[in-house]
Amino acid sequence: MCKCEKRKKAATGSALEAVRASYDSSEEKKQKKTQAVGTTARVAIGGATEVVVGSAVRAVRARASPETMKQQQGARVMQNVDMTDDVDMTVDVLSLVAAPSAAVARRQPKLAYFPDPVKVVKKKGYPKPSLEQRLRVEGDQMPWSVMKPSDIKSGALEGHDVLVVPGGWAPNYCDQLGESGQRRIATAVKGGMGFVGICAGAYLGSTWGEWNGCSSRGGLINVDIVDIDHWNRGKTDDCRVAVEPCGRALLGDEALGDCCTGEAGMLTCRYNNGPILQCTGKDTIAAFTYVSDLRGKKSAIKTPMKGTPAVALGECGRGRVVLISPHMEGIVECGNVLRGLVR
Repeated sequence: MCKCEKRKKAATGSALEAVRASYDSSEEKKQKKTQAVGTTARVAIGGATEVVVGSAVRAVRARASPETMKQQQGARVMQNVDMTDDVDMTVDVLSLVAAPSAAVARRQPKLAYFPDPVKVVKKKGYPKPSLEQRLRVEGDQMPWSVMKPSDIKSGALEGHDVLVVPGGWAPNYCDQLGESGQRRIATAVKGGMGFVGICAGAYLGSTWGEWNGCSSRGGLINVDIVDIDHWNRGKTDDCRVAVEPCGRALLGDEALGDCCTGEAGMLTCRYNNGPILQCTGKDTIAAFTYVSDLRGKKSAIKTPMKGTPAVALGECGRGRVVLISPHMEGIVECGNVLRGLVR
């Protein structure tokens, strides 16, 4: 069952201190170079680099201090990173988000779309059509099935490649799914289904949600919500977001070129009280970070938004998880970026 106390839990300490705590600034780690057998992974890193190798999941995890994140905003330069002799296989930075099977790669992923089950009944005009336009209508037209809590509880996720959970009110998802619905989602993701959560959906996929056996901290992935008591930061159609090296490597310059106008590596999108994310595990990384810094009325909120992940990537079992705090789906030019994150 979902408990109110757990829903309102917040990461302790300031976001700045929490990010610093996850960053090993020792000179020894900064200077350590590792040589891999096979292809050299290309990734720009502003801090320590750690290579994590497993039988099914292989990834380069990057960590940077908040100060380094700020320096990385704007244009990025990809650098060659050598890997250690003790690594016996090629490491691919893109495998942080688990690659789809060969069968899925040959076709468009089949999407399960799960809008807020309360708002879809009670709020006129919900959900907005922009997400469906970006994914189902435009581009390669991904197959699309609308899900209700009862569908998920009865096993309807089977046969779908990605579950997409859009904006709404996060407690509605938790309450309507209940323990059995959340267990169904967790089992499907651990078995290889992708999870893309946008705004309220990002809350659900983080450690704020009540999942069993996905991450060590209770979420689908090790991403916390910072200062959840001050969730009401405001709304804007002029939220600025910077692409990180991981995001550029994953999506490619062509997709980003359509979306990022003006200053290199920046895109502007809608923000509506999205969660402030914090990657707390070695298996999570930011693909985009916030440049804007909304602090609520009269800028009363003390914890920063700037420099925190706007898009966080991670893994849950064999499934890939993408948590998106802002609303990129509202920008037609960013359709390729959103579709790339969903794939």
